[in-house]
Amino acid sequence: MDEAEAAIFESGGLLTSRCRDQIDQVFGIYDANRDGWMALPEATAWRSTSRDGFTALRVPELLRVFDSFVERRWARVTTACGMSLGDFRELHRDFRASPDGASVVAQILYQQESQRPIEEGSGLYPESEHEVGERVSVCRLARLTNSYGIGDVAAVVGTSGELSNKVHIGYLVADQRGLPAIRKQGICDARPLGYCTVPHEGDVCDLQVAAVAGSQPTFCTASSTGQVWLYSPGDQDGEPSYTKRLIHQHSLSATSVAWGQGNGILASGSEDGTIQLYDPRQDYQQLSSSGVSDSSGRESTHIHAMQWDPEGVQELLVATASGCLRLYDTRQSMSRPVRNLLEAQSSLLSLSARSGHFAVGTATGQVFCARLRDPAQSLVQSTHADEVPVWSVALRGGSQMFFSAGADGKLMQHGDRRWKLADTYNLSMNSLDLQPESGILVAGSDAETLQFFQLGLR
Repeated sequence: MDEAEAAIFESGGLLTSRCRDQIDQVFGIYDANRDGWMALPEATAWRSTSRDGFTALRVPELLRVFDSFVERRWARVTTACGMSLGDFRELHRDFRASPDGASVVAQILYQQESQRPIEEGSGLYPESEHEVGERVSVCRLARLTNSYGIGDVAAVVGTSGELSNKVHIGYLVADQRGLPAIRKQGICDARPLGYCTVPHEGDVCDLQVAAVAGSQPTFCTASSTGQVWLYSPGDQDGEPSYTKRLIHQHSLSATSVAWGQGNGILASGSEDGTIQLYDPRQDYQQLSSSGVSDSSGRESTHIHAMQWDPEGVQELLVATASGCLRLYDTRQSMSRPVRNLLEAQSSLLSLSARSGHFAVGTATGQVFCARLRDPAQSLVQSTHADEVPVWSVALRGGSQMFFSAGADGKLMQHGDRRWKLADTYNLSMNSLDLQPESGILVAGSDAETLQFFQLGLR
């Protein structure tokens, strides 16, 4: 054990023995596997002089064989080390990225142990799961009435299938445990969310629900084809239905829509760098269109996410591919931001704002959270996972509790502590939404499921 590794173990106190045992078990599996990399001639001399992991040698053939080994024997690794395939691959990536070898693994395991508040296998929050049968690209929850119960929440979900894309609408009920479940309309009903299913042109890049009051939800979608669609509820032959209306066509993929709860204005953003505003009170008449410049002054940087300031009426938050989070005021020229809230080193992919705070996720795995009024003084930085795109974020309790979903299939909680709430094992976790009144967090993924977490029942 080298000095750096020993120092890490010493800092771990009582956790050190478990960290050391896990590392030894990992190396032991390598050594015992005669058809793995130890069969290669280069391994003998290297193994006798180094405990820095297989990347110390930087032999491509070793790395290829290791990948094959993990694929074929990951169940054995799980039994020996208590790690999932996703966790083991994460260690693999850290080995490859760092010359420090085993000391890096010790640090990772120490962090996992020191930040885990409960025993492995226990759920931090009561949770339930619903099979959708299609990859979930966007999931949204909407409160229907002024009540705060589970039965007053609608779920609107955009999915991607092999042949078509759809939007499903359903309503939540409490199951026998008091946890969220989808209300069933009939025993043989084939609709994934029970209530209604409508087709969608292109991938559903974003979806937002308008304020509703005791009726079917009205919602808007942003499509990969550049179209912005409005879906309005109706009734056809006694069956629930929706009418679809095209309200705008962007020149490139439409990536985001935002519905202002204070002003009722609908906004859409696109990879063409434009923001379009619509007024529902004037039959969704287009109010303005503007281009957004990046930090270098070039026009039309990609827009990845938008949300209206939850404490304002006319301010719009815009997250861009240049790594900037900007605040625009619709009462002034939309071509210039009022304020720059954040400038990250990589592209911003996701955004959430609530209770005077914002959270953003980046293309390289960072998650930032801060107060809207003084972001520089209140900025909190966390990591979902290195070099993993963070597709969605959600907020509850400001910087003390915020969540991230990434391409690695993990759902992470950040803030006072950092916990892994769920793992779909490299099936991308694409979308999060939090319904604050009921305390329900929903996550949708390529695992074709919706996972519900009842945050109010800790």
